[in-house]
Amino acid sequence: MHDSPAARAEAGIESNHDIAAHLKLEFNLPKPPCDRRIWSWSKDERYRWRATTEEEAADSIEEAILALRRGRRKMPADLATLCDRLDRGPTAVKAAIERLRERSVLIELDEAGVISTPATPPEIETPHEITPTAISEGVHRVRFGVTGDWHVGHEKSRPDVIKAFYDECARQGIEDVYHTGNILEGKPLPRINLNELAPGGHTLDGQIALLMDALPEVGITTHFVTGDCHEGWWIKDTGFDVGKYIEDRFHEAGREDLKSLGFLRRDIVYACPKGDCVVRVFHPGGGSAYALSYAPQKIVEAMQGGEKPNVLLLGHYHKAEYLPAYRNVHVLQAGCCCDASTFLAKKRIQVHVGAWIVEMLLDDTGIIRTFNPTFYPFFDRGFYLSRRVEVKGADGVRRSVTA
Repeated sequence: MHDSPAARAEAGIESNHDIAAHLKLEFNLPKPPCDRRIWSWSKDERYRWRATTEEEAADSIEEAILALRRGRRKMPADLATLCDRLDRGPTAVKAAIERLRERSVLIELDEAGVISTPATPPEIETPHEITPTAISEGVHRVRFGVTGDWHVGHEKSRPDVIKAFYDECARQGIEDVYHTGNILEGKPLPRINLNELAPGGHTLDGQIALLMDALPEVGITTHFVTGDCHEGWWIKDTGFDVGKYIEDRFHEAGREDLKSLGFLRRDIVYACPKGDCVVRVFHPGGGSAYALSYAPQKIVEAMQGGEKPNVLLLGHYHKAEYLPAYRNVHVLQAGCCCDASTFLAKKRIQVHVGAWIVEMLLDDTGIIRTFNPTFYPFFDRGFYLSRRVEVKGADGVRRSVTA
């Protein structure tokens, strides 16, 4: 037996799990319940059991529930069964569930003790309401930026485009930007993105750290939805409401410039004195069609008359396009801030790199009188890296450098 710290280190025993494995191997000892007692190294340099502290016990309940939550099929459907499974009382389990909900975990416990673990966050039906700026009698102006599909964490993501666009928005006095989803690249998947992730982009927290670097702090608030693909892969893998989780991580870092609108879609209501103008931010699904406008047309055609917005902002397709008043809906495809990945190249899908600034004039009833979208296009990264200009240095010598 490895009876000294040096011998333990030499044998590669580092964690409680390693210790338990070695004891079972050498002495065929049964493994005790790890949520009750853990292995520790005693003063006489022997392995001993010790009772967990209250904090360790609480953490162990949360981790046990998370493990069941991720398995989903093993998750008990009621509180009593879960308490039996964990060998814990209902008070401790309820407290653990509440702490998990504060951590953005998708788990619900109703008053009857029924537990539900939704696969995706619920869509937020309550609209986000804004009062537009009145510029004259009966005329109200609305200005905002539109962007989407950044795929931060992928090596093809374009933080240079993001920063350049936000600089332009700040120069024009834009205060709000709407993001149509896929702000992160998502979970590494072997056949899609595993070999193309950026350094530090293999974990959810790593991608959020890259997002903090990519999104400049210029006094603009970005409102984003999460899709059921890419960041949605993190939702399915971790059980977290990833949109809320991202916003919470920004808040903890002292940043209030990124706000989650919820899952898939959310309506932004510009409330005028006698009526509203509805702008819907939506991340749909499906692949790109042979015609640029085919998917947006079908999305609008599938809407019932009473549920149509005035403006529809679409992500997912990596295309930039404006359809004026299709079924009386102004449709804008947001473009993207990432170059084409190997996956997109294999599917022969073209990407339109860039973003929009939109200005609308509304009357008192919320009807759109003018709709002026301006697209800011960018080329692939290689175009800018290949451009070289001559710059005069402090020593008076002109040198050729990359623009």
